Amino acid sequence: MARGAHMERITAHKMKELRKDIIAPLLVKCWTYRQIKNEVMARLDLPTYSLRTVKKDIDEINAERLALRHIDEERINEIRELELERLDAVIKEAWEQWELSKQEKVDTITKQKGKAKPSGNGNGIDTSKITAESIEATKKRFRGKGDAKYLDVILNALNQRRKLLGLESVNVRMTGNLDQHIEIVHTHTGYTPASSEDEVRQREGIKQD
Repeated sequence: MARGAHMERITAHKMKELRKDIIAPLLVKCWTYRQIKNEVMARLDLPTYSLRTVKKDIDEINAERLALRHIDEERINEIRELELERLDAVIKEAWEQWELSKQEKVDTITKQKGKAKPSGNGNGIDTSKITAESIEATKKRFRGKGDAKYLDVILNALNQRRKLLGLESVNVRMTGNLDQHIEIVHTHTGYTPASSEDEVRQREGIKQD
Protein backbone atom coordinates (compact mmCIF):
# COMPACT_ATOMS: atom_id res chain seq x y z
CA MET A 1 0.00 0.00 0.00
CA ALA A 2 1.30 3.45 -0.91
CA ARG A 3 2.41 5.73 1.88
CA GLY A 4 -0.02 8.43 0.78
CA ALA A 5 -2.99 6.06 0.92
CA HIS A 6 -1.95 4.89 4.41
CA MET A 7 -1.72 8.47 5.68
CA GLU A 8 -5.08 9.25 4.10
CA ARG A 9 -6.67 6.31 5.96
CA ILE A 10 -5.17 7.44 9.29
CA THR A 11 -6.39 10.98 8.68
CA ALA A 12 -9.88 9.71 7.88
CA HIS A 13 -9.89 7.63 11.08
CA LYS A 14 -8.82 10.59 13.19
CA MET A 15 -11.46 12.74 11.57
CA LYS A 16 -14.13 10.14 12.39
CA GLU A 17 -13.01 10.11 16.05
CA LEU A 18 -13.21 13.90 16.17
CA ARG A 19 -16.74 13.78 14.79
CA LYS A 20 -17.77 11.12 17.32
CA ASP A 21 -16.32 13.16 20.21
CA ILE A 22 -18.61 16.02 19.16
CA ILE A 23 -21.64 13.82 18.53
CA ALA A 24 -21.63 11.79 21.79
CA PRO A 25 -22.73 14.60 24.14
CA LEU A 26 -25.23 15.87 21.56
CA LEU A 27 -26.99 12.48 21.54
CA VAL A 28 -27.57 12.83 25.28
CA LYS A 29 -29.35 16.13 24.54
CA CYS A 30 -31.53 14.40 21.90
CA TRP A 31 -30.29 16.48 18.98
CA THR A 32 -31.63 15.51 15.55
CA TYR A 33 -29.44 14.14 12.77
CA ARG A 34 -29.65 17.42 10.88
CA GLN A 35 -28.74 19.48 13.96
CA ILE A 36 -25.77 17.18 14.61
CA LYS A 37 -24.69 17.47 10.98
CA ASN A 38 -24.70 21.26 11.07
CA GLU A 39 -22.89 21.39 14.43
CA VAL A 40 -20.12 19.00 13.34
CA MET A 41 -19.60 20.84 10.05
CA ALA A 42 -19.36 24.16 11.89
CA ARG A 43 -16.91 22.94 14.55
CA LEU A 44 -14.61 21.04 12.20
CA ASP A 45 -15.03 23.41 9.28
CA LEU A 46 -16.11 20.60 6.97
CA PRO A 47 -17.21 21.36 3.41
CA THR A 48 -19.66 18.45 3.48
CA TYR A 49 -21.03 15.85 5.92
CA SER A 50 -23.91 13.71 4.72
CA LEU A 51 -26.79 12.51 6.88
CA ARG A 52 -25.83 8.96 5.90
CA THR A 53 -22.38 9.45 7.45
CA VAL A 54 -24.00 11.02 10.50
CA LYS A 55 -26.04 7.85 10.95
CA LYS A 56 -22.95 5.65 10.59
CA ASP A 57 -21.09 7.67 13.23
CA ILE A 58 -24.06 7.46 15.61
CA ASP A 59 -24.39 3.70 15.05
CA GLU A 60 -20.72 3.24 15.96
CA ILE A 61 -21.12 5.33 19.12
CA ASN A 62 -24.15 3.29 20.20
CA ALA A 63 -22.33 0.01 19.51
CA GLU A 64 -19.34 1.13 21.59
CA ARG A 65 -21.61 2.18 24.45
CA LEU A 66 -23.40 -1.16 24.36
CA ALA A 67 -20.09 -3.04 24.52
CA LEU A 68 -18.91 -0.94 27.47
CA ARG A 69 -22.22 -1.47 29.24
CA HIS A 70 -21.84 -5.23 28.83
CA ILE A 71 -18.33 -5.11 30.33
CA ASP A 72 -19.57 -2.94 33.23
CA GLU A 73 -22.38 -5.38 33.96
CA GLU A 74 -19.91 -8.28 34.11
CA ARG A 75 -17.66 -6.39 36.53
CA ILE A 76 -20.65 -5.38 38.65
CA ASN A 77 -21.70 -9.02 38.88
CA GLU A 78 -18.18 -10.01 39.91
CA ILE A 79 -18.13 -7.36 42.65
CA ARG A 80 -21.63 -8.35 43.79
CA GLU A 81 -20.69 -12.04 44.03
CA LEU A 82 -17.57 -11.21 46.04
CA GLU A 83 -19.57 -9.07 48.48
CA LEU A 84 -22.21 -11.80 48.83
CA GLU A 85 -19.51 -14.35 49.69
CA ARG A 86 -18.12 -12.00 52.34
CA LEU A 87 -21.56 -11.46 53.85
CA ASP A 88 -22.22 -15.21 53.87
CA ALA A 89 -18.99 -15.74 55.82
CA VAL A 90 -20.04 -13.09 58.36
CA ILE A 91 -23.49 -14.66 58.75
CA LYS A 92 -22.03 -18.16 59.21
CA GLU A 93 -19.60 -16.99 61.89
CA ALA A 94 -22.29 -14.97 63.70
CA TRP A 95 -24.63 -17.99 63.81
CA GLU A 96 -21.85 -20.12 65.30
CA GLN A 97 -21.13 -17.51 67.97
CA TRP A 98 -24.87 -17.19 68.71
CA GLU A 99 -25.14 -20.92 69.34
CA LEU A 100 -22.06 -20.85 71.57
CA SER A 101 -23.55 -18.00 73.61
CA LYS A 102 -26.55 -20.24 74.46
CA GLN A 103 -24.50 -23.17 75.73
CA GLU A 104 -24.25 -24.16 79.39
CA LYS A 105 -21.71 -22.15 81.36
CA VAL A 106 -19.97 -22.88 84.64
CA ASP A 107 -18.92 -20.31 87.24
CA THR A 108 -16.46 -21.49 89.87
CA ILE A 109 -16.37 -19.70 93.23
CA THR A 110 -13.31 -20.49 95.34
CA LYS A 111 -13.13 -19.89 99.11
CA GLN A 112 -9.93 -20.35 101.08
CA LYS A 113 -9.78 -20.76 104.84
CA GLY A 114 -6.61 -20.26 106.81
CA LYS A 115 -5.15 -19.64 110.26
CA ALA A 116 -3.05 -16.60 111.10
CA LYS A 117 -0.18 -16.60 113.60
CA PRO A 118 0.03 -14.02 116.37
CA SER A 119 2.47 -11.18 115.92
CA GLY A 120 5.89 -11.33 117.53
CA ASN A 121 5.06 -8.77 120.23
CA GLY A 122 1.95 -10.65 121.20
CA ASN A 123 -0.35 -7.85 120.11
CA GLY A 124 -2.73 -8.74 117.32
CA ILE A 125 -2.22 -11.04 114.32
CA ASP A 126 0.57 -11.14 111.81
CA THR A 127 -1.35 -11.17 108.51
CA SER A 128 1.83 -11.96 106.58
CA LYS A 129 1.92 -15.39 108.21
CA ILE A 130 -1.37 -17.05 107.34
CA THR A 131 -1.39 -20.81 106.92
CA ALA A 132 -3.99 -22.20 104.50
CA GLU A 133 -6.07 -24.95 106.06
CA SER A 134 -8.72 -25.66 103.41
CA ILE A 135 -9.95 -24.57 100.00
CA GLU A 136 -13.58 -24.83 98.95
CA ALA A 137 -14.65 -24.60 95.31
CA THR A 138 -18.30 -24.17 94.42
CA LYS A 139 -19.46 -24.59 90.83
CA LYS A 140 -22.61 -22.95 89.53
CA ARG A 141 -24.02 -24.12 86.22
CA PHE A 142 -26.41 -22.07 84.11
CA ARG A 143 -27.60 -22.00 80.51
CA GLY A 144 -26.71 -18.95 78.47
CA LYS A 145 -29.61 -16.90 77.14
CA GLY A 146 -27.77 -15.97 73.96
CA ASP A 147 -25.96 -12.76 73.13
CA ALA A 148 -28.30 -10.59 71.05
CA LYS A 149 -25.41 -8.73 69.42
CA TYR A 150 -24.83 -11.74 67.16
CA LEU A 151 -28.45 -11.56 65.95
CA ASP A 152 -27.89 -7.89 65.11
CA VAL A 153 -24.86 -8.84 63.04
CA ILE A 154 -26.86 -11.50 61.20
CA LEU A 155 -29.82 -9.23 60.48
CA ASN A 156 -27.61 -6.38 59.27
CA ALA A 157 -25.72 -8.75 56.97
CA LEU A 158 -28.99 -10.15 55.60
CA ASN A 159 -30.22 -6.64 54.84
CA GLN A 160 -26.96 -5.90 53.01
CA ARG A 161 -27.49 -9.09 50.98
CA ARG A 162 -30.99 -8.00 50.02
CA LYS A 163 -29.72 -4.59 48.94
CA LEU A 164 -27.08 -6.14 46.70
CA LEU A 165 -29.74 -8.36 45.14
CA GLY A 166 -32.29 -5.55 44.83
CA LEU A 167 -34.77 -7.26 47.16
CA GLU A 168 -36.89 -5.92 49.99
CA SER A 169 -35.32 -5.25 53.36
CA VAL A 170 -36.36 -6.62 56.74
CA ASN A 171 -37.12 -4.48 59.75
CA VAL A 172 -36.86 -6.29 63.07
CA ARG A 173 -38.56 -5.23 66.27
CA MET A 174 -37.51 -7.00 69.46
CA THR A 175 -40.01 -6.80 72.29
CA GLY A 176 -39.08 -7.65 75.86
CA ASN A 177 -36.11 -10.02 75.97
CA LEU A 178 -35.00 -13.07 74.05
CA ASP A 179 -37.25 -15.31 76.16
CA GLN A 180 -40.26 -13.66 74.54
CA HIS A 181 -40.50 -13.11 70.81
CA ILE A 182 -39.01 -11.27 67.86
CA GLU A 183 -41.32 -9.55 65.39
CA ILE A 184 -40.09 -9.47 61.80
CA VAL A 185 -41.64 -6.98 59.39
CA HIS A 186 -40.91 -7.04 55.65
CA THR A 187 -40.80 -3.57 54.15
CA HIS A 188 -40.30 -2.82 50.47
CA THR A 189 -37.65 -0.12 50.23
CA GLY A 190 -37.79 0.53 46.52
CA TYR A 191 -34.11 -0.35 46.38
CA THR A 192 -32.81 -1.31 42.96
CA PRO A 193 -29.54 -2.95 41.94
CA ALA A 194 -26.71 -0.62 40.97
CA SER A 195 -26.63 0.29 37.29
CA SER A 196 -22.90 0.89 36.98
CA GLU A 197 -19.58 -0.04 38.55
CA ASP A 198 -19.17 3.49 39.92
CA GLU A 199 -22.55 3.24 41.65
CA VAL A 200 -21.58 -0.07 43.27
CA ARG A 201 -18.33 1.45 44.53
CA GLN A 202 -20.17 4.51 45.86
CA ARG A 203 -22.85 2.46 47.66
CA GLU A 204 -20.44 -0.02 49.20
CA GLY A 205 -17.63 2.40 49.97
CA ILE A 206 -15.14 0.70 47.67
CA LYS A 207 -12.21 2.96 46.85
CA GLN A 208 -10.98 3.25 43.30
CA ASP A 209 -7.49 1.78 42.88
